[in-house]
Amino acid sequence: NRRDQRSQVINNNHLLDVSGTYGYNNGMSATLSVPYLSGKRSNRDGLDLIQFNAARTEIIGFTSREEAGDVDGVGDVSIMLRKWMGDLRQKKGNVQLGLGVAIPTGDNDVRRLNRFIPAGQARVAGNVRLREITMDQSMQPGVGEYGYIGDVQAFRVIKDTTLYFTGTYIAYPTELNGVPTFRRDPNEAIMSAADQYLVRGGALFSNVFKHAPWLTFGLGMRWEGVPVEDIFGGSRGFRRPGYAISVEPSIT
Repeated sequence: NRRDQRSQVINNNHLLDVSGTYGYNNGMSATLSVPYLSGKRSNRDGLDLIQFNAARTEIIGFTSREEAGDVDGVGDVSIMLRKWMGDLRQKKGNVQLGLGVAIPTGDNDVRRLNRFIPAGQARVAGNVRLREITMDQSMQPGVGEYGYIGDVQAFRVIKDTTLYFTGTYIAYPTELNGVPTFRRDPNEAIMSAADQYLVRGGALFSNVFKHAPWLTFGLGMRWEGVPVEDIFGGSRGFRRPGYAISVEPSIT
């Protein structure tokens, strides 16, 4: 349907996460993570796709040419403190709890050029204007507000299999981040500082590769998304709530 309406949108995002961890003897650790986002968004939305007559005096429809917006930049840096809760001398299983903060180091107002016709003016070439509008919220490297992070990690070893579970939630008490969306609905005029979550679980299998016993194969599920309403503070403004469930194979 979106292709037929020429409103199909594709995000191509590449995320590099550079992190360093310092561990203490008592099971405590401190981690600094710096994400870098490189992405491209292509879309077919409305007046971005103006098609003129031969004399370029009147607008007769829309082309199928895609307009693109690019983004490159550092995201929101996070600092985490974590602690293993069980006895570190046994290796059968343990649970780690963590608390941290997401710092608004990433740009949350990346923009692109947009063609439009001012309200009330005729659909003729002479009335077409260019303006900068905000890239979609799904493409912004940063949120623009401080977020508070809670996470949990756990594992259990059963012979050659290790079961694992991780969960992370980022809460943003601030309701709006002040960035305009250029959308017509007044309830969607400003971007929301929306919470985010990630849950992973699965199993790691050792001694799977006969000629490479040092390799471990893993298979799990990944559930991540943005909730409709935040845990703390209000939930006004524009957000893209939803979730994705993925299969997550790995080799370590």
